[in-house]
Amino acid sequence: MIANGPPKHDDIDIIGDDYVMPNGWSGNLTMHSEKIAKCAPDQLLTIDAWDLD
Repeated sequence: MIANGPPKHDDIDIIGDDYVMPNGWSGNLTMHSEKIAKCAPDQLLTIDAWDLD
């Protein structure tokens, strides 16, 4: 499901207290597609997400 990148944010713009996430925005993402491709379909995948603000 993620081999072609993360799901697109294609809904309305999101406006928070101190940020705006416009339609289509996906942030700064480092994705190792070659490593994902080596995973078996039933292999558990852990995703670490950091908010560096």
